[in-house]
Amino acid sequence: ADIEVVAAADHEAAPATPIHLVLAVLKSDTLDYVLQKVTELGVSAIQLVDSARAEARHTDPIRRARRVEHWQAILVSAAEQCGRNWLPTLAPPTPFAGWLAASSGQRWLLDPSGHSVRGTPLTLGAPLSIAIGPEGGWTDDERVAAQRHGLSTVSLGPRVLRADTASVVALTLTQHLAGDL
Repeated sequence: ADIEVVAAADHEAAPATPIHLVLAVLKSDTLDYVLQKVTELGVSAIQLVDSARAEARHTDPIRRARRVEHWQAILVSAAEQCGRNWLPTLAPPTPFAGWLAASSGQRWLLDPSGHSVRGTPLTLGAPLSIAIGPEGGWTDDERVAAQRHGLSTVSLGPRVLRADTASVVALTLTQHLAGDL
């Protein structure tokens, strides 16, 4: 017997303030965890970036394509698991400097030396990119380049967090500030 879909329920609306996570490539298991959790939380887009302290670089095109397929499967699985009816876009790794040059709009660089996220201006409804560095953090050169490209340096508080924890906390705090939680 054939099954006919009459209507699909819209269980989840897109966030009013789209959040784009710009994430330095992390160790495989850690990156898998972050992709799963930020998908569950409702991130709109994920841009992976190679940074000076990135754990892995995917220069081999075949291996890179396999990794992107693997990461995409994690997004699908996480969305299905939590009943999310749309997927974030996932862009394959690109050099951080290249992303900086091509990006615009509201952009935050997460760094313990930054201003508190609570006091950082946020334009509701406008997409926000949050750049989270690798374990070991951004290099001084990367911080200077980010500031030169107009990113606001933002801190999540007095504790230094691992990249996986910082990703979940940053997304959650920003959604709260945007009225999305």
